[in-house]
Amino acid sequence: MRRARLRATRGALALAGLLAACVRPHSAPPPARLSVEVLGGAARVLPAPGPAALVVLVDQGESMRQRLDGGPSRAAAARDGAARLLRAAPPGTELAVRVLAGDGLCDAGTVLPAGDPELLARTVSQLEPRSSSSLPAALDAVRLGLRDSEQAARTRVVAFTDLDARCGGDLCAAAAALVGAGSALDLVVLGGHPAPSCLAGIEASQGPPGFLAHAAPPPAFQVEAEGGPEAQVLAEGQAGGSVLELPPGPARIALGLEPPLVLGPFDLASGTLTRVRVVDLPRLGPAGRAWHVETAPAEPATP
Repeated sequence: MRRARLRATRGALALAGLLAACVRPHSAPPPARLSVEVLGGAARVLPAPGPAALVVLVDQGESMRQRLDGGPSRAAAARDGAARLLRAAPPGTELAVRVLAGDGLCDAGTVLPAGDPELLARTVSQLEPRSSSSLPAALDAVRLGLRDSEQAARTRVVAFTDLDARCGGDLCAAAAALVGAGSALDLVVLGGHPAPSCLAGIEASQGPPGFLAHAAPPPAFQVEAEGGPEAQVLAEGQAGGSVLELPPGPARIALGLEPPLVLGPFDLASGTLTRVRVVDLPRLGPAGRAWHVETAPAEPATP
């Protein structure tokens, strides 16, 4: 009798364990991850009498080896931004690239051989930091290379730099001379160096100001669930490349640009990182706004 009761007790415990295993909650799937970046520019449209010309300065000096907060190195961010800008240029745009690095120290950098946008973008993506070159000297070289006022008026210069001043030179004077010649100038500032206050006083020789230092915060965006009668806001953030964790599913992104831009829907899958990169440079013309989306397995979160 005792053995029968013992067997019955063991059977009840086994059944209870089986039932507990059946009702045990499954672990939640890993979240989807999303980052949004925007390379923006001033909204003035160049009064170009002919095809627009774009000169891209890519800083690859020694100081660009430093890493951005929670992200890639300054050099990598400059290469990536310049490559995306080149690929987003409208057909017919005259392209030139000057690399602020080389064998010489504190010179005006080196000009890459001319090529189509994809070839130039691939070449830029393979650059590596070397000795520092001078941004003021590079701006002066670009200005002196302009044939006439007509070419200057349709030339836009975009410099990706951390504004490291170890090479010296008068950045404000070089910028003022270039803008005064009629060209447009944008500085995409990477790292912690603030743009000199004297740059804010530069005025173009004609029309609205032709200078913009990217010191302002990146534009805001919302992530909205796709589907349903009303948009459900899943997350809000600034388009600076920070990674957000979101529930998996279809979603769209509403960017606070002028005019606003809505992208998607995207399928934000569990365990993946979706990177959305937007180039918004109105001075290049109607085709100056473009975006690129890439999805890859997300790295495990650090404990």
